[in-house]
Amino acid sequence: METPRSYAAHLATYIASPLKIEKLVALEFDHVPSLHDIADMRFQVEKQNKRFKRFAALGLEEAAEPEVRVYPNSGTAYIPVHLEIAEVSLADSSVRCHRDVVATVAKAFGLSYAEVVSDGRRTELVCARTVAALILRERGNSYPQIGRYLGNRDHSTIINLVSKYEKRLARHPEMGVVYELLATSLEETAA
Repeated sequence: METPRSYAAHLATYIASPLKIEKLVALEFDHVPSLHDIADMRFQVEKQNKRFKRFAALGLEEAAEPEVRVYPNSGTAYIPVHLEIAEVSLADSSVRCHRDVVATVAKAFGLSYAEVVSDGRRTELVCARTVAALILRERGNSYPQIGRYLGNRDHSTIINLVSKYEKRLARHPEMGVVYELLATSLEETAA
Protein backbone atom coordinates (compact mmCIF):
# COMPACT_ATOMS: atom_id res chain seq x y z
CA MET A 1 0.00 0.00 0.00
CA GLU A 2 1.26 3.43 -0.89
CA THR A 3 1.72 6.12 1.75
CA PRO A 4 1.11 9.84 1.19
CA ARG A 5 4.86 10.46 1.38
CA SER A 6 5.77 7.79 -1.18
CA TYR A 7 2.99 8.97 -3.49
CA ALA A 8 4.26 12.56 -3.22
CA ALA A 9 7.81 11.36 -3.97
CA HIS A 10 6.52 9.52 -7.04
CA LEU A 11 4.65 12.60 -8.26
CA ALA A 12 7.74 14.75 -7.68
CA THR A 13 9.60 12.83 -10.37
CA TYR A 14 7.42 14.29 -13.12
CA ILE A 15 5.46 17.24 -11.69
CA ALA A 16 7.43 20.44 -11.05
CA SER A 17 4.96 22.34 -8.86
CA PRO A 18 4.95 21.38 -5.14
CA LEU A 19 1.49 22.96 -4.79
CA LYS A 20 0.09 20.75 -7.53
CA ILE A 21 1.69 17.70 -5.92
CA GLU A 22 0.15 18.66 -2.58
CA LYS A 23 -3.33 18.95 -4.16
CA LEU A 24 -3.04 15.59 -5.91
CA VAL A 25 -1.92 13.86 -2.72
CA ALA A 26 -4.80 15.52 -0.83
CA LEU A 27 -7.25 14.03 -3.33
CA GLU A 28 -5.96 10.52 -2.61
CA PHE A 29 -5.16 10.63 1.12
CA ASP A 30 -6.41 12.26 4.30
CA HIS A 31 -2.91 13.17 5.46
CA VAL A 32 -0.58 15.23 3.23
CA PRO A 33 3.19 15.75 3.70
CA SER A 34 4.18 19.34 4.42
CA LEU A 35 4.80 21.65 1.50
CA HIS A 36 8.40 21.96 2.67
CA ASP A 37 8.86 18.17 2.45
CA ILE A 38 7.31 18.08 -1.02
CA ALA A 39 9.55 20.92 -2.19
CA ASP A 40 12.55 19.05 -0.78
CA MET A 41 11.53 15.90 -2.70
CA ARG A 42 11.30 17.96 -5.87
CA PHE A 43 14.71 19.54 -5.19
CA GLN A 44 16.30 16.10 -4.78
CA VAL A 45 14.83 14.97 -8.11
CA GLU A 46 16.15 18.10 -9.87
CA LYS A 47 19.55 17.71 -8.24
CA GLN A 48 19.83 14.12 -9.44
CA ASN A 49 18.69 15.08 -12.96
CA LYS A 50 21.27 17.88 -13.21
CA ARG A 51 24.04 15.59 -11.98
CA PHE A 52 23.09 12.99 -14.59
CA LYS A 53 22.91 15.60 -17.38
CA ARG A 54 26.32 17.00 -16.41
CA PHE A 55 28.10 13.66 -16.71
CA ALA A 56 26.08 12.63 -19.78
CA ALA A 57 27.14 15.84 -21.53
CA LEU A 58 30.75 14.91 -20.91
CA GLY A 59 30.18 11.32 -21.99
CA LEU A 60 31.32 10.14 -18.57
CA GLU A 61 29.85 7.95 -15.90
CA GLU A 62 32.17 9.48 -13.33
CA ALA A 63 34.65 12.33 -13.38
CA ALA A 64 37.87 11.33 -15.08
CA GLU A 65 41.16 12.21 -13.45
CA PRO A 66 43.10 14.82 -15.40
CA GLU A 67 46.71 14.33 -16.26
CA VAL A 68 49.30 16.01 -14.04
CA ARG A 69 51.86 17.98 -16.03
CA VAL A 70 55.16 19.45 -14.91
CA TYR A 71 56.45 22.94 -15.67
CA PRO A 72 59.47 22.93 -17.95
CA ASN A 73 62.76 23.49 -16.09
CA SER A 74 61.12 23.95 -12.69
CA GLY A 75 60.07 20.54 -11.42
CA THR A 76 56.85 22.08 -10.03
CA ALA A 77 53.76 20.09 -10.92
CA TYR A 78 50.62 21.64 -12.32
CA ILE A 79 47.67 21.44 -10.02
CA PRO A 80 45.24 19.03 -11.68
CA VAL A 81 42.10 20.83 -12.81
CA HIS A 82 38.77 19.51 -14.08
CA LEU A 83 37.88 22.33 -16.46
CA GLU A 84 35.36 20.31 -18.47
CA ILE A 85 33.33 19.44 -15.39
CA ALA A 86 33.45 23.03 -14.14
CA GLU A 87 32.21 24.32 -17.51
CA VAL A 88 29.28 21.94 -17.54
CA SER A 89 28.33 22.57 -13.91
CA LEU A 90 28.25 26.32 -14.50
CA ALA A 91 26.33 26.00 -17.74
CA ASP A 92 23.24 24.69 -15.92
CA SER A 93 22.77 28.01 -14.06
CA SER A 94 22.76 26.29 -10.66
CA VAL A 95 25.39 28.57 -9.13
CA ARG A 96 23.24 30.81 -6.98
CA CYS A 97 24.78 30.92 -3.50
CA HIS A 98 28.23 30.98 -1.95
CA ARG A 99 28.14 27.22 -1.30
CA ASP A 100 27.60 26.57 -5.02
CA VAL A 101 30.54 28.83 -5.93
CA VAL A 102 32.89 27.08 -3.48
CA ALA A 103 31.69 23.63 -4.57
CA THR A 104 32.19 24.48 -8.25
CA VAL A 105 35.70 25.79 -7.62
CA ALA A 106 36.47 22.70 -5.55
CA LYS A 107 35.24 20.45 -8.36
CA ALA A 108 37.39 22.31 -10.89
CA PHE A 109 40.45 21.61 -8.74
CA GLY A 110 39.46 17.98 -8.17
CA LEU A 111 38.68 18.61 -4.50
CA SER A 112 35.62 18.29 -2.32
CA TYR A 113 33.77 21.18 -0.73
CA ALA A 114 34.87 19.94 2.70
CA GLU A 115 38.54 19.98 1.68
CA VAL A 116 38.36 23.60 0.50
CA VAL A 117 36.79 24.84 3.74
CA SER A 118 39.06 22.68 5.91
CA ASP A 119 42.19 23.82 7.74
CA GLY A 120 44.48 22.13 5.21
CA ARG A 121 47.37 24.11 3.75
CA ARG A 122 48.27 22.07 0.69
CA THR A 123 48.98 24.14 -2.40
CA GLU A 124 45.90 23.01 -4.31
CA LEU A 125 43.69 23.86 -1.31
CA VAL A 126 45.14 27.36 -1.01
CA CYS A 127 44.79 27.93 -4.77
CA ALA A 128 41.17 26.75 -4.73
CA ARG A 129 40.40 29.02 -1.74
CA THR A 130 42.03 31.95 -3.52
CA VAL A 131 39.93 31.47 -6.66
CA ALA A 132 36.76 31.03 -4.57
CA ALA A 133 37.54 34.17 -2.57
CA LEU A 134 38.11 36.23 -5.72
CA ILE A 135 34.86 35.06 -7.31
CA LEU A 136 32.90 35.64 -4.11
CA ARG A 137 34.42 39.11 -3.81
CA GLU A 138 33.37 39.91 -7.39
CA ARG A 139 29.84 38.84 -6.46
CA GLY A 140 29.74 41.61 -3.84
CA ASN A 141 30.54 39.70 -0.65
CA SER A 142 32.56 41.38 2.09
CA TYR A 143 35.81 39.90 3.40
CA PRO A 144 34.18 38.81 6.71
CA GLN A 145 31.38 37.07 4.76
CA ILE A 146 33.88 35.29 2.52
CA GLY A 147 35.81 34.24 5.62
CA ARG A 148 32.67 32.64 7.04
CA TYR A 149 31.96 30.91 3.72
CA LEU A 150 35.48 29.49 3.53
CA GLY A 151 35.55 27.71 6.88
CA ASN A 152 35.06 30.56 9.38
CA ARG A 153 38.36 32.23 8.58
CA ASP A 154 39.25 35.72 9.76
CA HIS A 155 38.74 38.54 7.25
CA SER A 156 42.46 39.32 7.34
CA THR A 157 43.19 35.78 6.09
CA ILE A 158 40.90 36.39 3.12
CA ILE A 159 42.53 39.75 2.38
CA ASN A 160 45.89 37.95 2.42
CA LEU A 161 44.57 35.26 0.04
CA VAL A 162 43.29 37.84 -2.44
CA SER A 163 46.38 40.06 -2.25
CA LYS A 164 48.73 37.14 -3.00
CA TYR A 165 46.80 35.99 -6.07
CA GLU A 166 49.32 37.47 -8.53
CA LYS A 167 52.25 35.89 -6.68
CA ARG A 168 50.58 32.46 -6.68
CA LEU A 169 49.57 32.89 -10.31
CA ALA A 170 53.24 33.15 -11.31
CA ARG A 171 53.88 29.69 -9.84
CA HIS A 172 50.55 28.10 -10.79
CA PRO A 173 49.20 29.56 -14.06
CA GLU A 174 46.45 26.92 -14.21
CA MET A 175 44.88 28.75 -11.27
CA GLY A 176 44.37 31.74 -13.58
CA VAL A 177 42.78 29.53 -16.22
CA VAL A 178 40.28 28.18 -13.68
CA TYR A 179 39.58 31.67 -12.35
CA GLU A 180 38.97 33.15 -15.80
CA LEU A 181 36.73 30.27 -16.84
CA LEU A 182 34.65 30.37 -13.69
CA ALA A 183 34.45 34.16 -13.46
CA THR A 184 33.20 34.53 -17.04
CA SER A 185 30.78 31.62 -16.66
CA LEU A 186 29.38 33.14 -13.47
CA GLU A 187 28.86 36.47 -15.19
CA GLU A 188 26.91 34.71 -17.97
CA THR A 189 24.72 32.81 -15.49
CA ALA A 190 24.03 35.99 -13.50
CA ALA A 191 22.84 37.84 -16.62
